[in-house]
Amino acid sequence: MIEYIILLAVVLLLSLACFNKFTQKKQKVFNLAFLCAGFFIMFLFSALRIDIGWDYTMYTRGFFQMARSGFTTFEYQNWEYGFNLLTKIIAFFTKDAKIYIAVISLICLAGPFYVILRYSKKPWLSVLLYVNLYFFYGTLNFLRQGIAISIIMFAYTFLVNRKIIWYMLLVALAACFHITALIMVPVYFLVKLELSLKVPFLYSILFVWIYISSNATLDLVAAYFRTDYSQSVFFTGGLNILNIVIPSLVLAAGMALVLKKDKLTSYLLKQPDKTNNRAYSDILTLHVNLMYFSYLWIIVMLRHSIFERFSFYSYVFVILYIPELIELADAKIRYNQNKRYNTIAKTEDENIKEGIINSNKKQRKIFYTAIILIVIALTAAYNFYGLAAYDKGPHGVYPYQSWLLGPRPPIGEFFGR
Repeated sequence: MIEYIILLAVVLLLSLACFNKFTQKKQKVFNLAFLCAGFFIMFLFSALRIDIGWDYTMYTRGFFQMARSGFTTFEYQNWEYGFNLLTKIIAFFTKDAKIYIAVISLICLAGPFYVILRYSKKPWLSVLLYVNLYFFYGTLNFLRQGIAISIIMFAYTFLVNRKIIWYMLLVALAACFHITALIMVPVYFLVKLELSLKVPFLYSILFVWIYISSNATLDLVAAYFRTDYSQSVFFTGGLNILNIVIPSLVLAAGMALVLKKDKLTSYLLKQPDKTNNRAYSDILTLHVNLMYFSYLWIIVMLRHSIFERFSFYSYVFVILYIPELIELADAKIRYNQNKRYNTIAKTEDENIKEGIINSNKKQRKIFYTAIILIVIALTAAYNFYGLAAYDKGPHGVYPYQSWLLGPRPPIGEFFGR
């Protein structure tokens, strides 16, 4: 576990070094420097691993077998052709599984790097969330799906800008690596749904229907399409209920901040979003609807863990959504403070005005810091709980082993494993 503690500590130290009052004048440069350093550390963790991730052995075995068969066939088990082709291309140049894993790791991290650099209001927080919410751990396990998710994150640009052809082409490309990426086809239309309580109500009805029919549907899938999954834990067992705690908090916070029908919310939603070059309402509408869609599958996966794979594609954008919500909450506080100040300023002298301004700044700073600390604490607790409580940690990433340094002896007992 110490390796993952070091990873988070390094990200936090990089955050403090790159995001402070001394770096504000060249923040774009420090954003890039931070992300390059942070993702390079994650790349090293991923590329240098050995036997980390439940599916690691399955993929390295597949690499060697496809290397032997060459380009005579693109069939391998039930894997998608896009992934098989990529595997064979890598095998054409090298038969070293370590290089194979390194190339896959680079591709899996490319999408998150791009989307955080281009769209995040708080890149340092997005990186922390990417690690704490298990998205990084997922890339150490689900290689095919990790590539598919990376491609979907590039498609985010076309989702925001409503470029349907390019968006669908990238979704199709992602599906060449994992067929579940097709779940993002309807998302293009769902993210435009109007912000109202009608939408979560409709999702609730859909959830009930899925929950009732899920056993029969999965039996059908196991019988005709995925016989290897018949009676598997992925179909018959669900995930721990703790997995919905943070998504529930994010969903509730978003609904409380965005769906509130008042003049202030309406005013703020009309403001332009310079980061995305869109109206602020468009961005928040997109993310609220992404969260609804994600939450549907997150709830269902409590009964069937296989549905966790459906939630990844849309839920990963929570690394952008949480910073957006923090910025919205801060904007609401700033607006209310300015409104109170303008009322008081008509009758008070300059000294009192200055005192009010300083008091307002202090209050905002305290609130802002408190929210940030709460987010970090909750997500870090979720991260370390998974590492300590689950067998081999989330996605089988514990204890960390590297072909460069050799396996480390487990120290989880110190943390209560």
